[in-house]
Amino acid sequence: MSKDRVVGVGLRIDQPYPNYQGVLGGVKRYAREHPNWRCVVDPDLAALTLRSNKSRRLYDGVVLRPSGRSVQELRRRGIPFVNTLYGYASQKIAGVYNDATACGRVLADHLGDRGFHRLWYLGPSDEKQVLAIREAFVVAGSGRGLAVGIEILEDTIPPNDKRVFWRATVRHMECFLNGLSRPVGVLVAKAWVARMLANVCERLGWRIPQDIALICMENIKSVLELSPQISCLDINYEQVGYEAGALLDRLMDGEPAEGKAVLVPPVGVIARESTGHFAVEDELVVRALRYIDAQLRQPLTVDRVAYEVASSTSTLQRRFIEALGRGVGDEIRRLRLELAKRLLHDESIQITSIAQRVGFTSRITLNNLFKRELGMSPSEFRASITLRGHRFSP
Repeated sequence: MSKDRVVGVGLRIDQPYPNYQGVLGGVKRYAREHPNWRCVVDPDLAALTLRSNKSRRLYDGVVLRPSGRSVQELRRRGIPFVNTLYGYASQKIAGVYNDATACGRVLADHLGDRGFHRLWYLGPSDEKQVLAIREAFVVAGSGRGLAVGIEILEDTIPPNDKRVFWRATVRHMECFLNGLSRPVGVLVAKAWVARMLANVCERLGWRIPQDIALICMENIKSVLELSPQISCLDINYEQVGYEAGALLDRLMDGEPAEGKAVLVPPVGVIARESTGHFAVEDELVVRALRYIDAQLRQPLTVDRVAYEVASSTSTLQRRFIEALGRGVGDEIRRLRLELAKRLLHDESIQITSIAQRVGFTSRITLNNLFKRELGMSPSEFRASITLRGHRFSP
């Protein structure tokens, strides 16, 4: 029988944001699967509990978003802990973090796959996770031969002079847009900045998404689901929390903490109307892409797509290659593969069902596609989604 463990959870519960609630939910899920765990939510864990109870050790282990003081106190007491705050990541402490490289690549691919050849980043210059995703976004976009620019917009709202700040931010956005060539895809770090930028775009006559496609790093639904709805990165925060629990269990069993880091890849992109346009000049190709996107879960052939857009198959193939660098069938397979990869993150969906959802008649067809494109089966891909033990370079 496993030894009972009291685990301190030093995560904020006063904020409704996904990065707080998701991680907490993941820790809770791990604890539910391990009856020997008893979790105590203690947001001010170092200041209130550890320092005021010096005579005994209250926790067998801790999951937290640390500060220097809490790390020192935990080490002094010999209590294993796992960090979930990307900004505090270090090779010297164990932690579970979002895979920033995968996040940046997913964002750049989402815009690049829609034909946007010019990409920009708009956001702050001083947040560690944001900067890591931005760097990966630039590298991935440049690797595809796209032009990628960076526009710094600090988003810390001062307690005084808020009206001055809002006006200055709007003027900054106006100048930013006036310097862009259309069409362009813009990655915005913060949800409220994305919403303000959408408002400025509409006031200046920029069409979303035809002239400018917007995609956001964070998913604050109440802000992004206003019209026009804004696409965003789907970070798997709950899996971060779950893996933090699993890593802490190993540390409490005696594994050394130094150099232990787990990177959790994103689920993908939550596509909303702000990226619902293909920035391709050829209207025939655009019509075909829209049809494929709408019918992806149904059986599709190149001849059927050509028929639906009133084109010959040979003409449509030639125009696809000229516009995208790949044929119609290649694009259908690519989109199905991306949809299947997103669905595989949900372990409640059987792989046979996933094959049907992406338009295949059998699991064997899906398996062959994965083997050919990724060198692994769908089940192997699902098993590799969370990269346990990956080295992390802060």
